[in-house]
Amino acid sequence: PKAELQASVELVAKKIPKRVKRKRAVRTEEGGEAGMEEYWDYIFPEESNAAPQLKLLELAYQHKRQKTGAEDAA
Repeated sequence: PKAELQASVELVAKKIPKRVKRKRAVRTEEGGEAGMEEYWDYIFPEESNAAPQLKLLELAYQHKRQKTGAEDAA
């Protein structure tokens, strides 16, 4: 019974998300930058394997949208 309990505890411990402090840009209603905001994000072990490649791709798309949005406004 103790071995089964220990195995169950280890299984659950592997699934606990990690708490990470991140920063993001804060924008005003007019669209200007108002500084940076810190927030807590949770990274789940199931998501962490694919995250680096997807995050880079997501940031590239976001940057492209911001550039095209800035050009459209000008």
